[in-house]
Amino acid sequence: MIKNISEYNLIKDEIICEICQGILVKPKQCEMCESIFCEKCINSWLTKNKSCPKRCEKFVVKSCPRLMKKILDRLKIQCPLCKNEFNYESFVYKHYDICVEEKKMVKCPLCADCRIKYKTLMEYNNKLKEEKNEILKELEIYKNKVNELRNNGNSRLKWSKVQKHQNFSLTDEDRKIKINYISC
Repeated sequence: MIKNISEYNLIKDEIICEICQGILVKPKQCEMCESIFCEKCINSWLTKNKSCPKRCEKFVVKSCPRLMKKILDRLKIQCPLCKNEFNYESFVYKHYDICVEEKKMVKCPLCADCRIKYKTLMEYNNKLKEEKNEILKELEIYKNKVNELRNNGNSRLKWSKVQKHQNFSLTDEDRKIKINYISC
């Protein structure tokens, strides 16, 4: 919402997008005819067309002159979400996207009946991802321990099979080695 209407009335003819007919948002300009468009409007136009909306022969999009940015910056805008007042540049280029992220409401993915803040949902999703990664790390540790135990168990099993199949008596020194080996 424009707060300084008298200032807006003086400049309104200069700050209107040629496509959407609204106040310019992140203005871009045709290099040939110097028509001015919102960045989103001209990007959307270019997905369907390769020419200037004003039918210029050669169409090249460029940034708007600094003078246009200064004219726009004379506007005082009240954020519709947080109700704070900003100049144009602060509102369009810095504040609005951040405010939308903080205030935007989305359907709850669990019950789909209620609405929650988008920011809260993203924080919850990030927390779940972190917890999942921790669980996967722990799982990998347990898998390694199980494999280690299996390998140790197989070695012990092999030792006992060797002992059963060989017909010889163990010396005291052999018994000590066997006990040390099994207890490892």
